[in-house]
Amino acid sequence: MDPSDVTYLPEPEGPRGDGTAKVLLILAALGGLAVVICCGVGAVMVYFVSDRFAEFGEGMMGVINEEFSSQVADELRDNPVMQERIGEIDQFEVDWDASMEAPGENEFVFHVRGSKGEGTVTADCITVSAEKEDVVSGTLEMDDGTTYDLFPEEP
Repeated sequence: MDPSDVTYLPEPEGPRGDGTAKVLLILAALGGLAVVICCGVGAVMVYFVSDRFAEFGEGMMGVINEEFSSQVADELRDNPVMQERIGEIDQFEVDWDASMEAPGENEFVFHVRGSKGEGTVTADCITVSAEKEDVVSGTLEMDDGTTYDLFPEEP
């Protein structure tokens, strides 16, 4: 067969697009990849940064607890019942769990230890200023279960 006798058929012509579909597909894939990367980076940041915020929050709560407890202890330090039963206060710490269960809105529970004994103070505290708490009523329950009114009515 002579090559000149061969007839070549033209290539079939089909619909040719301008490549828009391909470009959109590539852009969608890149957008999806960007979302996955951002979410991954965000999750890693939350993982590492959340510990730092937790430490900061615990530190701040410690300062607040100490300041609040100190203000209430200062208010009760010269109370005659506290002096007689507890003596000089060595430790005075708020118990937030017990305070949340206390019935009064301004009622707080503290664990107290002193030179003469230890017990639990339940006190109604009113904030006067950032530096002062006013204890308007309260009780002292000693470890043996005996309860004393911190502000007994005088006859």
